[in-house]
Amino acid sequence: MEPYGTANIFKVKFSRSRFAWWAAALVGLTLAWVGIAHHVLRTEADTFDILVLPFIVLFLVLGTVGFVWRGLTSPDTVLVLSPEGLRFAWLSPQTIPWSEIRSVRLQKIGFSKLIWLRLEPEFERTLTLPGWHRWTRALPLPGSKEFAIGSHALSIDADYLHDQLIRYAGAHGQLAPKS
Repeated sequence: MEPYGTANIFKVKFSRSRFAWWAAALVGLTLAWVGIAHHVLRTEADTFDILVLPFIVLFLVLGTVGFVWRGLTSPDTVLVLSPEGLRFAWLSPQTIPWSEIRSVRLQKIGFSKLIWLRLEPEFERTLTLPGWHRWTRALPLPGSKEFAIGSHALSIDADYLHDQLIRYAGAHGQLAPKS
């Protein structure tokens, strides 16, 4: 399904078919790891296995549940680009003005691509964020100071969305100067 919009508003819909494919792959991966962990822990576990495998399984289970929950509760339109800015329903209900976005970059990771947004720190503190975004901001991990937009369950691919983000930023304001 193609995105829809008017002359000044670009809307991206949630893709139930793409979501279903990714959810099935994630559930399959999680179940495989549960099986591997069960087998190893029952037969040949050493100290490393006992310490590490439960965390891998927990991480995958929580990630799978979160992804499936997001898909089941997702609105039809998840991303809107307008002259005022960007609104991404999975990030915040608020519109992010173009002037508050420091940078937009596209990154290929394995078979998928992510769009990374870096916001002005003062503005970022005013955003209403879901719990996982709030606590990851404090972690000293790569990417913890940026927000990722994945196109896994969107009706358009990451390259096209990245192009539209850059086009809208240029036409309706500008990205904040890099410091």
